[in-house]
Amino acid sequence: MQPGLQYIDRKKEIFLTNIQNMVITADIGCTGFTAQTTAIYTKLLQLPTDLLILNGDLVSIGNSENFEQFKSLTHSLAKTPIFTTCGNHDIPMYAKYLGESNYALIINHEFMFLMFNNSQKISTSSLEFMQKMLIKHQDKKIFLVFHIPPPNNLYPDFAMWADKWQPIKKVIDPYVQNIQCVFSGHLHGCCEYQKDGLDVYVSGEGGAVLHADFKNQTTYQVLNLIFQDKQVKIKKIKIKPEVKK
Repeated sequence: MQPGLQYIDRKKEIFLTNIQNMVITADIGCTGFTAQTTAIYTKLLQLPTDLLILNGDLVSIGNSENFEQFKSLTHSLAKTPIFTTCGNHDIPMYAKYLGESNYALIINHEFMFLMFNNSQKISTSSLEFMQKMLIKHQDKKIFLVFHIPPPNNLYPDFAMWADKWQPIKKVIDPYVQNIQCVFSGHLHGCCEYQKDGLDVYVSGEGGAVLHADFKNQTTYQVLNLIFQDKQVKIKKIKIKPEVKK
């Protein structure tokens, strides 16, 4: 598999082996590619990892001009395969540039990362695909990856509305014991909480201007997943936003 952005065509199950290290974050260019955003994103792309997941809001407006800029910058610097989800800022041109937004990454025959588009109206077909993958891979340890976090009291304005969450909850409820956690973004910061028996990791510090509660941070943080002994350990990597003068 070549380094850089992966276009997801009709094959919606992607099998990857020999993965030992993964980085996941979100909210790259949704406040524009300023000098600082570009510096953070450049450092992100240079991290030593086997796989990078960008969990939505790749661009500020989902038009061709912004996606071309994002694609050009990414491919000029990428050293590893990059998989993505669709964020609310990536509408409507996400599919043209990156393909399917609902798919599954099967990693080392033991883990499933179920990528799901919850940034648009959630269709019946999307929920059916989620259920199909949960049934098929219920013998694996499952991670859900979607841009907008489940409802919470920490940052309710940066989370799904309850009525949008309920159809997803109904599908995943029978498999909660298999689901290790949820990875989301949308909030330009990092936090953790529990929702309906699920551990939720919000990681939205991929380069965008940070939320007011996080503006005094001297570093950005991204999640680092270590695959070892059939387990996944989650750590944080700090990136200092140094801008070249």
